[in-house]
Amino acid sequence: MKKVITTMTIEQNKFLEDLLWCPSQIYYYFISSGRKFCIYLRWRYKNPWTAELIECDDDWEFSKNWREDWHKLTLSKEYKDEEYKDLEKEVLDKIAAMFPNLEFPNNSEDKTMQFVEDESTQNP
Repeated sequence: MKKVITTMTIEQNKFLEDLLWCPSQIYYYFISSGRKFCIYLRWRYKNPWTAELIECDDDWEFSKNWREDWHKLTLSKEYKDEEYKDLEKEVLDKIAAMFPNLEFPNNSEDKTMQFVEDESTQNP
């Protein structure tokens, strides 16, 4: 029997929306204290979206120990399919509170959610 090996490049600190429509899945990978995590958002043909924080192994695979390493995030409302950008913002706020020593940039197209570098810190 042949073993199939796949290689996946992980972009960290960015919402990956490649699998956005039906069933929808959005990922956000980050590292904290050498531990790898994924924020996993999904929408399964009906409202609402769900959000989970999942610890990953060294290869960024989701932990198979779902009882201990998968944490459902409680949301302030039930997000509809088209409200995923608002969901992303709320989830990042929750995760930032859980990991206060990390920064969580958001790659949203909504300019109100982008981070702007202070001009005083830029090199001339």
